[in-house]
Amino acid sequence: MKHLKGFTFVELVAVVLILGILAVSVYPSISSSGYSGVTDQQQVISLLRNVQSRAMQNTQDGQCQGVYFTSSNIGLASQANDGTCNSAFDVATSDINNNFRVELENSYTVSPALSILEFDDWGRPTVGNNLVTVTITIDGTYTVTIEPQGYVHD
Repeated sequence: MKHLKGFTFVELVAVVLILGILAVSVYPSISSSGYSGVTDQQQVISLLRNVQSRAMQNTQDGQCQGVYFTSSNIGLASQANDGTCNSAFDVATSDINNNFRVELENSYTVSPALSILEFDDWGRPTVGNNLVTVTITIDGTYTVTIEPQGYVHD
């Protein structure tokens, strides 16, 4: 009797089943519908961690280390002459803010309601002992949480 080489039907079914499970589990993270929400969430986390790191490195009094929240943007806050945080840099005169701004087009909320979030020398948000949550609603709901101790996570 001649011995045939090849895969059995059970092996082929097992491979197709495993590939199907992988495709179903990976598809939501790479589909275009959820991509913009996940991308915006990661950009907001990156911006918050960047400003938090700056606050921990630059510990001089009177320095603004904050993030502003407007109706359509989250970005790096500017410093007023008295050392307090203002709203955003003037985009027309400052290209730096374009690198530190996330455009969300009315698709996010901040709880508690803030216009500027500052960080102290230890990297903690200066809103007391409150949890700060940024909820992004683009193709689903994505949250960014800032713990009172300063931990920024999704």
